[in-house]
Amino acid sequence: MRQAQRSYLLLAGLFLVLICLSMGWELLSTPAQVKNLATSIGRSFFREMVATRQWNALHGGVYVPITEEIQPNILLIDPLRDVVTTDGLRLTKINPAYMTRLIAELLATRDDVQLHITSTRPINTINEPDGWESEALEAFEAGTIETASVEWIDDVRFLRFMAPLVVDESCLPCHAEHGYSIGDIRGGISISLPWEPFSSIISANKNRGILLHLVLAIAGVWIILLLSRSVVTGIRDLQSARDYISSLEGILPVCMHCRKVRQDDGDPADPSSWIALEAFVKKSMDTDVTHGICPDCLKEHYSGT
Repeated sequence: MRQAQRSYLLLAGLFLVLICLSMGWELLSTPAQVKNLATSIGRSFFREMVATRQWNALHGGVYVPITEEIQPNILLIDPLRDVVTTDGLRLTKINPAYMTRLIAELLATRDDVQLHITSTRPINTINEPDGWESEALEAFEAGTIETASVEWIDDVRFLRFMAPLVVDESCLPCHAEHGYSIGDIRGGISISLPWEPFSSIISANKNRGILLHLVLAIAGVWIILLLSRSVVTGIRDLQSARDYISSLEGILPVCMHCRKVRQDDGDPADPSSWIALEAFVKKSMDTDVTHGICPDCLKEHYSGT
């Protein structure tokens, strides 16, 4: 019985160890999983931006009305940069780089997403890389296809994603004169996503994981202890039954009249199950029985002789 109790306690301990390992794995893996999610979002931004730039380049730029917000790009050397329509509307050409900056300004004000086009040889000084971007650009030159990490920018944490801009045929009209050829790394686009929403997801998942594992631990140990109690009670009842049976095995059934003895495996209603005391002793103990007379019987039956 004590062995059964120890076995169930060992099982409960093993169960708690497994619960702790599971909870530890979840707590450690959740930040990486959320970072992968944020990286995927940054990658999607980058691919959409590249597709938009390629569409612009394939059409030789796009014209938009000149407004207070959108002024002609002084760095764009193109005799057709500014045009006027037949009805007098003034238009300016937006090339891929300028369009990227305009979209970046819109994302920063609307979604707090920071988008920055940069290069080791920027034409526009506002495209100068910061320290993190410079390291990424060097890695791209060495063959890295993308990079992502959680960084601080002005006391605010961001998930920073960056991938390279590779020169293709649509880039050559503007960049061939700067010494670039197809396949070169022209620069890169960095995407910075506020980390706070992702941090909230991590905290919520951790709290939910801890609560779930705590409930599982309590429920599992309770079930194991309940089973242990049931098994121990069953063992105790079985032992009691065995003791009772053993006590019954020590009783010899003897007929109160003829003194015949019933054999252990005999049917009480079957006359053949009952044998003389002498035969029982001979069968059970392999001992012969002889007859004599005790003093009491001698006095009772033979007092007159």
